[in-house]
Amino acid sequence: MPGEPRTPEGRLPSRRAVLTLTYAVGLATLAGCGVRLDLPQPAPAPPTRRKVPDEDLLVHVVGRLRRITEDAAALARSGAGGAVLQRVATVAAGQLRVLRGRLTNGGVPTAVIEAASPPAPATRSPAALAAQLAQLPADHWPVLAGATPDTRSVLTSAASAQLAGAVLLGRPLPMPAQASPARAALVDLTAPLRYGFEIVAAQSRGEARNRALRSLSSVAALARELGPGSTSAPGWSLPFPVRTPEAAARLAQHLCASAIASAVLAAGPAPSGSALAEAAAWSARLQALATGWGLPLTPFPGATTGAVS
Repeated sequence: MPGEPRTPEGRLPSRRAVLTLTYAVGLATLAGCGVRLDLPQPAPAPPTRRKVPDEDLLVHVVGRLRRITEDAAALARSGAGGAVLQRVATVAAGQLRVLRGRLTNGGVPTAVIEAASPPAPATRSPAALAAQLAQLPADHWPVLAGATPDTRSVLTSAASAQLAGAVLLGRPLPMPAQASPARAALVDLTAPLRYGFEIVAAQSRGEARNRALRSLSSVAALARELGPGSTSAPGWSLPFPVRTPEAAARLAQHLCASAIASAVLAAGPAPSGSALAEAAAWSARLQALATGWGLPLTPFPGATTGAVS
């Protein structure tokens, strides 16, 4: 056909020659545009990672716990604080392991988890550790109130155990002067405790009776801090007959365990930050009392998720 390219001999070029010529022209065009074909092309951008629920809150809590765990372990190795501090260190380590595991199991990178950690304190002592345990960040409770129910339950439980550790290390933990929405429920939970420890004291002997009287005094002080309760008839009943010192000791354990298990629920299904704080402080006071009756401090008291001994 007229206008078609031909070889010097007058023949039409082969298909291979045409393709080769086209490829060469394409390369020249790309080179003219500044495209380097001899360099590897950049990899596509990785997809943006979606955060797990309550990730920022959990990462912050883990960072604070890492510092507490390091300080508690160092004090325990030094022999300061005795068995109480050893238990506090064990509880903090258990909390850290579980909460860090929740993040890693959700796909949160280790670098993100390890990024947040408060600065080391200037000095280390049981009193300083107690202050660390008791002084949660100012926005902790309001932020926690907006978390998912599972996270809210687990972290409220963990915070109550930390507060209990502070009490056991000698730091006072008064109930808030301003009543929260949880106050009425806590008053209703405290009244049968007081009655129950009156029974425990009446049926105990020797040192067990002295321990029961101290527990009764602690519960009575807690009741006074909470304020007056309901005027309706309580209708309390014992979970089993208590006519011996052995039954009295079992009742003391039952009273403490039941109250601690109810603390998170006392804050309500959609709690405010102040309700969570008050319920945790109430639980902490009872956890500290319960250690005198053979119930050890645990990492997640009353919580059904992430509990470890």
